[in-house]
Amino acid sequence: MNSDRKYHHGKLRATLLEAAEEIIREHGEEAVTLRECARRAGVSHSAPLNHFPDRHALLYAIVENKWAEFADALEAAKVGSDDPREALVKVGHAYIRFGRANRNVFGLMMRCDLAEDPAGGKPEGAGRSYGVLRESLAACTSKVESLELFCDFAWSLVQGFIEISSLRPGAESDHDHVDALLRLLFVGIEG
Repeated sequence: MNSDRKYHHGKLRATLLEAAEEIIREHGEEAVTLRECARRAGVSHSAPLNHFPDRHALLYAIVENKWAEFADALEAAKVGSDDPREALVKVGHAYIRFGRANRNVFGLMMRCDLAEDPAGGKPEGAGRSYGVLRESLAACTSKVESLELFCDFAWSLVQGFIEISSLRPGAESDHDHVDALLRLLFVGIEG
């Protein structure tokens, strides 16, 4: 975002969120301040307070938006798959792609202190994301009593892979490795 660019009337909230994401990509979440977002948006330092009462509210808004995007990506991955196992693998690939593409913000999505808004509400996209995973796993097993355990295992597997793949050169481009990893889910589901 060009710091000389002024926001267009009616789009300040979106401009501030864009500025905050840019700061996160450039310098990490710790560098995000309402004042810096205002500077990048070309508005007074108090203008963000019309949309975000504090830094936490700004970060929560980013998390809320990203959860919605994430849920959309997982839902789109399942479209057109008649085979439940292939649908689950596609959901896993979509999860990993999204996590890698949004690495800096993805960490915020998983933080407990940003899991709820001040009123106690949770991002709608978080529930939808979990629902896609749960439905995908349920279609692959008759072990309903273990479904929550399978969900936790699957979520941990792909989340962990995103984290460790950044440490191993070439892992991010190894589609076959990701495929094999995701197919390990079926060992537990069928075992």
